[in-house]
Amino acid sequence: MRGDPRFYLGFVVAGVSVVIPGAGVADGVPPRPSERPRASDSPRWSAPRGHRLADFAAGLYFPEGQAVLQVIGDSINATNSVHGMQVGYRDRLDVPFNAWVVHADSGNSDIGYTNAQGSLAVNAIRIPGDFFSNGMRSISPVRTRDAVWSGDVAWGGTMSDSFLLNFRMAGMKQGNPFASSFPVGARMIMFEGPTQVGGFEAVGMRGPATISSGFYTRPDPVAGAITWIDRALGAGTGDPGFRLKSDPSTAESTPGAHSLIHLGTRFRAAKPSGVQMQFLSHGGWNAADHVNPIRFTDEALRQFYSATDPPTHFILWIGQNQTAQESADFYQGSFEVFKHDVEAIMDRHDAVLAAMDAPAPRWLLVSQYKTGYDEFHHVLMCEGLYAISLGRERVSFLNLYRLTGGESFNQAAFLSDGVHPNHSGVLHLGAIINAELRSAVVCLADFDGSGFVDFDDYIAFVLAFEDGDGACDLDGSGFVDFEDHDFFVYVFEQGC
Repeated sequence: MRGDPRFYLGFVVAGVSVVIPGAGVADGVPPRPSERPRASDSPRWSAPRGHRLADFAAGLYFPEGQAVLQVIGDSINATNSVHGMQVGYRDRLDVPFNAWVVHADSGNSDIGYTNAQGSLAVNAIRIPGDFFSNGMRSISPVRTRDAVWSGDVAWGGTMSDSFLLNFRMAGMKQGNPFASSFPVGARMIMFEGPTQVGGFEAVGMRGPATISSGFYTRPDPVAGAITWIDRALGAGTGDPGFRLKSDPSTAESTPGAHSLIHLGTRFRAAKPSGVQMQFLSHGGWNAADHVNPIRFTDEALRQFYSATDPPTHFILWIGQNQTAQESADFYQGSFEVFKHDVEAIMDRHDAVLAAMDAPAPRWLLVSQYKTGYDEFHHVLMCEGLYAISLGRERVSFLNLYRLTGGESFNQAAFLSDGVHPNHSGVLHLGAIINAELRSAVVCLADFDGSGFVDFDDYIAFVLAFEDGDGACDLDGSGFVDFEDHDFFVYVFEQGC
């Protein structure tokens, strides 16, 4: 039920002269502030702004139970960069986060960190498919921290720390669940290999305070698999942390032989429902890397998802790095090779989850924004991803290339090197993604929550807008400005 916003052609509210356009948008979707009509918006752009977004967004913006959002991609979504998209998701997605995986490669102090301490001969990050210091091939789909001690760690000394930094989580739109009244638990995820330290003390912490602790002893025989240790951290405002300390009864190390191999630490708040965020993204990777069993096996993927809980939602954002076959096909005017390769990634993860008897996940395919490729190249990537979403019921599509302005995307303002986003860029991209997903499941035009879209909604919005009310930040930019006003005019015209 809704009023007809086209009835109100012009009026004055609280001293503000308002004119509402009388004509709708051709494709039935209101333009975002980031997308005004441009010459590049030609009929050949058959891929829309988005497809089936509500189906994907509903389970994240209104989760029932635990949702797990897994991001798959290349360096744009990798976790070892201070300008990674994880910051854009964290500070711009208006979803109720309750869990985050701090990966072992994390050099990003914007989220948290995992490191190794002591007399170290090796403290290195290994990409999937690499070999560890002991000559064993990497066994995880995510980057791991390979730590080898050069001498005995002092009894009771710190071997490893993993902390989530609360002050960096202050920008979460639904609030930081890790520094509140909600109890938090931590799970240290690692690989139990033949050179693993024989035992250690596993300590759950809040800042410098020990909350829980217990001793861990390596199983005999060695598991040779991904394993984990859980600790309760309780509620409070201190940074949630997990510390591994040497155990005098079992942890005498052999210099150059004993090691720890970390995959990361999951921090989860005990909320009724929420969204967990985690990443499987590596610099320079293309579709072939994500399906190559030499990089990581299906069994390693299954073990990792057992440790983190099976994903319910995937964001697949790939295409900046292309195989030679994909590139050649694009230059022939076809997206079929790219489409096939993207579907192979999805099929691999779907099959692993099916073998775990996990529910079939939902997928969101995100197109690349304008980088170094020609326009036809980007358009074909969008067309290929859109074609996948048309053919698969559980797959949605977000046309980020079009939403960021196509060829007119402001690279100087939002990219650090013509490819990777800077800090402003990750927030800008995150705001665009949030605006599209959120508007698919929330009636933004019903501003007063009455269940109707009518003149009262416009009056309520304008009054709140004049007061600078944060509820008027409809594009998720972090500011209340006339772009939000223009956006509301468009969604008001469309109704719900």
